[in-house]
Amino acid sequence: MKVAVVQAAPVPFERAATIEKTCNAIDDAAKQGAQLAVFPEAFVSGYPYWSMFVQAYDMRGLRESSRPVIELGRKLIAQAVDVRAGDLAPIQERCLDNACSVVLGMNEVVGGTLYNSQAFIDASGAIVGVRRKLLPTLQEKMLYGQGDGSDLAVFELGGRRVGGLICFENTNPLFRYSLQAQGQEIHVGAWPRGAHWSIEAMDAAARQYAIEGQCFVVSPTAVLNQGMLDALGEFGGADLRLGGGASSVVAPNGKYICKATAESEQILIVDLDFQMIIDMKRLVDGAGHFSRPDVLKLMLDKTPRTSLRQFTSTDLATD
Repeated sequence: MKVAVVQAAPVPFERAATIEKTCNAIDDAAKQGAQLAVFPEAFVSGYPYWSMFVQAYDMRGLRESSRPVIELGRKLIAQAVDVRAGDLAPIQERCLDNACSVVLGMNEVVGGTLYNSQAFIDASGAIVGVRRKLLPTLQEKMLYGQGDGSDLAVFELGGRRVGGLICFENTNPLFRYSLQAQGQEIHVGAWPRGAHWSIEAMDAAARQYAIEGQCFVVSPTAVLNQGMLDALGEFGGADLRLGGGASSVVAPNGKYICKATAESEQILIVDLDFQMIIDMKRLVDGAGHFSRPDVLKLMLDKTPRTSLRQFTSTDLATD
């Protein structure tokens, strides 16, 4: 399979424009023979960087000085993706036109709740899965809801078993194993941007995941451009810097196949040789001959966590 790792900047707080940019990237990737294109965390329509630099109290907007923070939050939700409303339809059409599957990072809105999500779209244009970040990291808890185990799964894209985790989810051993034990062949470890304080963590997480899962790890990261800094205004934070892309592809043996050559927009194209997975699993198969289920095993609760169950008296009688 030929895979495209898209390292790009979203159009901040502009869902339609970022989706158009996504479609153009799919076209570019497909022209280079890509059968799968992967995109960074929260690509549609931008990661909430300001949450790292404001006090939790300001998120409530009770002080006049915090009103700009509230406006940023409103824009984030207003331009988030509503899957049920068909917001991803242009991307689905482009997948079909190009016979190219996609894994897309997005801000997803359901009712009044925002989720940090990944959409899995196959080459026919069908959405085969949407998974939500299980546990927002630190300051993200002020903006995002929590996912559940119902979508912690691998999905078939182009005849291969593809799964994903978002940002620091990639450091949680139980999250990782839950996908690896499902026969994962390609892991999409998505990040918002190659922030200078997380480069080492991204490197360690990608290589460790590849070795312990005996799979390919593709890590798309976003680029922080001047447009995003302008959109953040005074809440951009002095520690943010332009650029930051650090996308990569790691082989099942933990070695890099390719890395981004610059902290700017680019598309990495790489051919994956799945014989490498077979070779590694002969040595170490963490979900097979190198596991000890009689000693240790992981339980995955696939129950959707919904706050309302509707039923009738007939249902009660048959329960």
